[in-house]
Amino acid sequence: MSSYSTPKDVQGYYLGIDFSKSDYLKTATIRKWIEEHSTATIDGQLRRKYTLPITNADDKISLKLLVEYFVVGKIDGIIRISGTEEEKEMTRNRNYSSKANKMLAAIMDGTIQFITSPKNTSPILYQQGSY
Repeated sequence: MSSYSTPKDVQGYYLGIDFSKSDYLKTATIRKWIEEHSTATIDGQLRRKYTLPITNADDKISLKLLVEYFVVGKIDGIIRISGTEEEKEMTRNRNYSSKANKMLAAIMDGTIQFITSPKNTSPILYQQGSY
């Protein structure tokens, strides 16, 4: 199971909000979301193109940002509903969910290329003719 980020890393996106003291955002919940996005969302897609685990340090930095964007997008959505006015203002013009989805799509379509070599896949060949 991969985990590309930590609750402390995600905490850095939120000045003045302490997850360990929050009523609606707990550190354990943030850790669970990081694991879910790392394994289900990100690794689920990467598995189609790369051999896992990704081990290159530069590639891991990109994956760290990607999982943080997914989790921050989820937290921002919660804050927009349950947060204080100050917290809501902090997240008003951010759209990390969209950034995360675009970044993952760019990795999968090759716009963002990892140093880690892609899997060797053989093209499927079709024969023409009547069957």
